[in-house]
Amino acid sequence: MKAVKYLSLAFALVLVLTADGRAQGGRQYYSRYWQRKGGYYYRTYYYRPKATGSYRSHRVIYYPSRPRYYYYYNPYTRKYWGRYDRVAKGYSRLRPGDQSGRLADLEEANVFPSPGKMPEVPESKDGTQMAEPSDDLPPDESDTLGKGKMKDLMGGKEPPRQTYSGWCKPEGKRYYYCCYYCQPMSGGNYASHRCIYYPSQPRYIYYYNPARGSRKYWGRYDLQARGYSLLADKDKKGTLADIANEAFPKPAAMPPIPGSKDGICMAVPPRNLPE
Repeated sequence: MKAVKYLSLAFALVLVLTADGRAQGGRQYYSRYWQRKGGYYYRTYYYRPKATGSYRSHRVIYYPSRPRYYYYYNPYTRKYWGRYDRVAKGYSRLRPGDQSGRLADLEEANVFPSPGKMPEVPESKDGTQMAEPSDDLPPDESDTLGKGKMKDLMGGKEPPRQTYSGWCKPEGKRYYYCCYYCQPMSGGNYASHRCIYYPSQPRYIYYYNPARGSRKYWGRYDLQARGYSLLADKDKKGTLADIANEAFPKPAAMPPIPGSKDGICMAVPPRNLPE
């Protein structure tokens, strides 16, 4: 099997307890949104080795090139120590001698055991089992996705005509986004748009088409009015600052799925905002 070359994450995965983490509470939990760094995404898994005490954390890493798995990385040992199979709904825990800081080494050696139940909370001694990772749709920023790739992205489930990914925050940026996937033609490939949320403008979710030949904002959803403002072609721009607020029409019903001809309207965006 040809190894996929992944860079070691040892230098990148620094333990940081965020305000999002402190707000959750409980023995264990996962952070609310994905974070993007380079070509991968990650969430933080917070846990207490004992029922009370300080939190520690590991990283749950998602590679779009391997949509079936969430890989668990220990920043204290700087090694991958297992993976969660999103299709089989089970965990493969690596033996200590098989753990490595390079995922490519693990994939080439094919050392992951068959998936089973979740392991115990790291460093715990009371038998408490780790919670399964939340399985809201992880992001994939490809302009077009085939039905097979979309099924893999959804953890083996049959994909609907349209859906949204979970929220994601690019490292170092001041906005969040999720991906809106839709089939312009039922049964065909999926197009991918971006829904962008700026905490400085908490009333709106902006829609952006990243496909070559477009790369423009084309509308926004008003969270208060619960309606959509579809821009005229002349008002669509690649930079939000270039669009006058007056160019957005009064919020109305959701428009048809982009590029479709059967009149099916878009689904409303997710309202579980990251902040």
